[in-house]
Amino acid sequence: MVRMEIGDRRESGFTLLEVVIAMAIIATGFIAVYSLHIQTLAVSNSVRFYTKAPLLAQKKMSELESNLSQLSDSSGDFGDDYTGYAYKVTVSDIENEILGESAVKMKKIELQIGLNEGENSYDVTAYRFAGSDER
Repeated sequence: MVRMEIGDRRESGFTLLEVVIAMAIIATGFIAVYSLHIQTLAVSNSVRFYTKAPLLAQKKMSELESNLSQLSDSSGDFGDDYTGYAYKVTVSDIENEILGESAVKMKKIELQIGLNEGENSYDVTAYRFAGSDER
């Protein structure tokens, strides 16, 4: 039989210092996981933009090419299907000594696709012959 004296009493459990250290370790882990989650969301949004933007640019460029004789600067959005996406078209004449008179009919088309007012940007530059279709 084990005899315990009053001053020799031991209780099991954690000290306050051990609890505080464990909480600090857990909090550090949560901060690391939260940080990774935020980075994953940012990369996901970026990938989504750089997947949709070329498709939207191709769509807009096709619309512009269907009416080359009336090219002009414009801007707008892609409607409710692509909320936050906008485009800006800049059309300019080009000068080229090699092309001579043919350069007068050449147009430089700069198309910029943006998301959420410049959060992301995708640019396309194309050169098109905007001559008349008269034969």
